[in-house]
Amino acid sequence: MKASVLTFIIIFVAGEVIATAIYFLVGVLGKEKGAKLSGLGILKGGLERIFLFLSLTNGFPQSLIVFGTLKIATRFKKESKISNDYFLIGNLISLMLGISYYMIWNNYN
Repeated sequence: MKASVLTFIIIFVAGEVIATAIYFLVGVLGKEKGAKLSGLGILKGGLERIFLFLSLTNGFPQSLIVFGTLKIATRFKKESKISNDYFLIGNLISLMLGISYYMIWNNYN
């Protein structure tokens, strides 16, 4: 039990370091107006991915539907400064990282 929790934590922390680097590169290379790497953005993305990772590791793949629905519902504001493309890329990266964490965790347990 302790080994799987430790494995979970190691996979998640390593993935978050990689995710932060990827988001930084997307923001710098894409030069998206208003796309800045912020502490709140990193925290929000980490919470999203830990939700996905925990849900998948505990056998709740339906959480992907809930996650997608919540993400769409929160983007109906017209006054958003960041383009839909930037949000789409961010959401896809977040989903891929969450699923990747699950696959890595599943291979080691």
